[in-house]
Amino acid sequence: MKAIDVLLKLDWFANVGRPIDSEDKSIVTVTNWREAIASCSDSTWETVCTEAGNDLTMHLNRFCKSEFQDWNSVVNRAKCELAESWRRMRSALKSEGLPDVVAACVEWDTIHAVAREHYAAWSPPMFFERILTIYQSGHFPCGWLGPWPDGKVRIF
Repeated sequence: MKAIDVLLKLDWFANVGRPIDSEDKSIVTVTNWREAIASCSDSTWETVCTEAGNDLTMHLNRFCKSEFQDWNSVVNRAKCELAESWRRMRSALKSEGLPDVVAACVEWDTIHAVAREHYAAWSPPMFFERILTIYQSGHFPCGWLGPWPDGKVRIF
């Protein structure tokens, strides 16, 4: 299923606080929104997301330079298509009294996941695809533990 389709149907944060059905040793769970907000607000997570975004765009610039020139169009189309889903996500956050930093993280992550999928033929890095599967599972990827890129994703 296409990333856009997944995001349009997503029940945002449906499983936060519930156990994660995974034996994946590269994830660390947080136990509540307070901890998740602190983690996604931390400069480490911002740095990791920026590095992952840079890895994606550098890869595309190297392997599909002419197609990469359409990056802004790809992103702008995705923003339009995701507007309603993001509105639902923001509404869910607002009803819980959660800060805008959570929505900003979600929007950054999901727009990069859609762009990554758009350029999948050139085998871009998988970080944002992995992040998308976390959202799809009803959880919130909210931080990083350890050195980039060998650390662990924090998930609520």
